[in-house]
Amino acid sequence: MTIERRRTRWLAVLVFLLAVCLPVRPEESVERKRGTFVRVATSSSIVVSRFNREYFFEFLGVQPVMSLEPSDALEREARGYIATLLQDKEVILKLEEGGEARIAPRSYAGYVYLDDGTCLNEEVLKRGYGTVDAHVAFSRLDAYRSLQDEAREQKRGLWKDRPAPFDPREGLPCTDGAIAYSGLCGVSNPELILDSKVVPDYPGRARRKKIEGRVILMAVVSKDGSVRVAQTVKSPDDRLSQAAIAAVEQWRYRPALKDGEPVDAYFTIVVDFMLARGPW
Repeated sequence: MTIERRRTRWLAVLVFLLAVCLPVRPEESVERKRGTFVRVATSSSIVVSRFNREYFFEFLGVQPVMSLEPSDALEREARGYIATLLQDKEVILKLEEGGEARIAPRSYAGYVYLDDGTCLNEEVLKRGYGTVDAHVAFSRLDAYRSLQDEAREQKRGLWKDRPAPFDPREGLPCTDGAIAYSGLCGVSNPELILDSKVVPDYPGRARRKKIEGRVILMAVVSKDGSVRVAQTVKSPDDRLSQAAIAAVEQWRYRPALKDGEPVDAYFTIVVDFMLARGPW
């Protein structure tokens, strides 16, 4: 092989590698990340394409619609709205100042924007397609609570002539013997310690069968912050339930408080299993 042919071959290889392994663009700083919308994962998270791989952008401060029915009309409506708004568009994820960006492999949490300045976190709350998630501290909590109150007053989304959002604690007393119910009767919600958040292993068989979905667990967060899952409320597959429980029971929380004192408390934990496409 002549030197010229070798040079041409190596040049072709170099061009291919540059196309596959795109360099980090200038805007890929610690403050923000950019990607092209691919699909909706939940009403508070989307899948984007970045550097020929798929990543999850989660809407910080937003709890997705939770339904016991996989075909829930409101969840379909929320997902359809987000998909229509983002079709063929690029999005920018801006990070919470001083917050943790990467919450799992190929998953980031923050404020998701379009180039025109539209904030997806706010749009979801305005339309009642989600509620404020105060389990993790973030700077816009008060503003987001105002958006949620506005949606409730205007009877949008969750509050539009339909049953109240699913809450497995509904109709329960303040305690179940020695265990309180978080969010009721003056008991605060536990707060997740992010460093302890073990990412669930995606069961190989469920991955091969392309089984995705949301696992809702009722857990007991003890005074010492440890977690014990008491019940699986909803799951698309037993294997996903088992993987979620195995991970969640390794998490640690700042315990719920009653009159300033730590108490054992029931707490609802949501784990979403979504498949990212593309090379790892």
